[in-house]
Amino acid sequence: MKETLCRYKEEVKLFLKEQKLHNSNSALLKIRMLLNYPQWRHENISLITECILVLREEINSLSVNELLMIYEVFFKNQEPGEVLCDLQRGVGKHLKQIDEGENIHLDKHLMLFSALIYFSSPINKMKYRKDIEHIFNDCSKDNVNCHTLVTLRKIFSFIKISDQKICEKFWDLTLDVIKRETNVSNIWKLCNNYLKFNTDLASFRHYEFEKWMNNYIQNKMSSYEFITPTEVASFLSFMLVYGKNEKLISAVVDRFEANTSQFQAADCLKVSYSLVVLKTNQDNFLLQKYEKKVKRMLNDITENLLQYNESDYEQNTVLLKSAILLNDLDHHTAENMLVKYKEMEHMSSKIMENICFIYLSAGSLIPEVVNKCTEYVINNHQNIIGFNAEKILFLCYYLAYYPINAEKFFQVVIDTIIRDQERLSGLSFLQSALALCFFNKLPSSFIKQIFTVEFMDKLDAELAGCYSRETYPQRVRNCLMQLNRAVCLEYPEYNVPWFHKKYVDEIKIKYMRPESEILFPLRIKDYLTEVAGNAGGVVENVITPYGYHIDFVISLNKSGEVVHCESRDVHKRVAILLLRPYCYTRFYTHPKGKYQHKNRHLEMFGYEVSIAKFTEWVNLLYAEERLEFVSNLIWPKKIEKSTGNSNVKNR
Repeated sequence: MKETLCRYKEEVKLFLKEQKLHNSNSALLKIRMLLNYPQWRHENISLITECILVLREEINSLSVNELLMIYEVFFKNQEPGEVLCDLQRGVGKHLKQIDEGENIHLDKHLMLFSALIYFSSPINKMKYRKDIEHIFNDCSKDNVNCHTLVTLRKIFSFIKISDQKICEKFWDLTLDVIKRETNVSNIWKLCNNYLKFNTDLASFRHYEFEKWMNNYIQNKMSSYEFITPTEVASFLSFMLVYGKNEKLISAVVDRFEANTSQFQAADCLKVSYSLVVLKTNQDNFLLQKYEKKVKRMLNDITENLLQYNESDYEQNTVLLKSAILLNDLDHHTAENMLVKYKEMEHMSSKIMENICFIYLSAGSLIPEVVNKCTEYVINNHQNIIGFNAEKILFLCYYLAYYPINAEKFFQVVIDTIIRDQERLSGLSFLQSALALCFFNKLPSSFIKQIFTVEFMDKLDAELAGCYSRETYPQRVRNCLMQLNRAVCLEYPEYNVPWFHKKYVDEIKIKYMRPESEILFPLRIKDYLTEVAGNAGGVVENVITPYGYHIDFVISLNKSGEVVHCESRDVHKRVAILLLRPYCYTRFYTHPKGKYQHKNRHLEMFGYEVSIAKFTEWVNLLYAEERLEFVSNLIWPKKIEKSTGNSNVKNR
């Protein structure tokens, strides 16, 4: 099969070179669909992209079916970025014709609508909510099916629909469809739909749907019908969260255990996702009873799959996402899979997106893998969309990694973000600016644009229509504060005001925790006081201008002796930061970008920064060792003195 596909690809390349396909839209579409088959899609990205670009001038004249075929390929590969505007213009043309009275099947209407919204500006979400409500009003049990409902749920999730009446109607329709559905695969698509919907909107429950699914699973388990491993995984996924019958739940868990050698990576991800949802429920009796057992089974499945093929990129990506959900990245199989990315022969925007998510979640720095991503961005800059450019840039900042060919990489990313800026969320744009500031590459145009009333109003409008009011606005506000602080300190020539003092004052309480709650700083303080010999020279929980928190500040005179913090003889102040393991990257170990940035700013304030690693401290067994450790924090040996900033070039 592989040899046949290679010959086929060579023929396609030859035809493209000789321009034999330039006037054959139908042939190009069929070629793209074949090359985009999931089993080998990642090996054919460049050829698929070339085929799409041949059709670029024809996109606006394509039929609905042809346009949706191209969009499906684009959505799964997220390339080439050059055609995104053309695709959305083509989709917009067909949607306008529908508004003017053109008759079209509901499924096609929804697919066109989803093609319009997924890469559009977040500021348009309020309008899109009204549009989808209008389309949804035409939905009834006579014109919806499984595919319609899955597409609708994805749209609802993306534009954050939370209206109770719409949710009730949607799941009433789903219940009606699932009752008459005969295709088992479709039943489980709708079941998974409910799990994802309920995760997006935790306050909503449709108990009639849950009751029907419980009865369906019970009937299947008690019958003599053959149940596939994928069905068993779906049974368990649903029952862990919505199961009412403990005996039935136990039976499903046992059936799952009996089939561990037959499951695939997607089954692991499905069950892992349910365990995460279960943790958010108030009644965690099931979690306590089954969590360890299910986790052990998932680890067994992972090891079985890796024994069969440890170099399957698609499989490993899914297994790593499962491990991230279970917070099980310390397992040796997860570490091996992370390292395996170094051997990956192919790269694409979608692969890069997955790498960014996995390495960001794992806090893992493997330079060879990050360099593969940045090199791909440089060599394929026209095909990269702004979302992915921002993701790899922020990953470099998060891991504090200065990539090879950095100058080219940063310039390509800046150009791409400027091109696609209107499509980026406020948080994405702020994160890209913060990352560029960390690497001393922040363009003046970004500063002048962000710190304006117009941009702040735009940000407020986006947050007003935000769905996750408890998390997303806080992430935006915190990122804006960090950027405001960094620009004030590192780009004073732009006279950007510091307007987050009140915000910083509000979160001070976060740092002022009772000593009794934290053993690490309490014990460190005891030894610091003993070594310093001057309690007034050791100050705890210091908040600097611009809101940085310092665990301990030691004041020294010119002779290096500890003096009272308010003494006129203070010549130098040592800022001691206590860093736990999560502050460091894995594999290639150093402080993450956030902490290196903080060190740099503290040095700008005049502090000499010393870092106390929790992992080093806990390995010290004797008082003499701990006294020496603490002494080195105050009077570090020159050879050991480092704040971890070596990976970022000076401005």
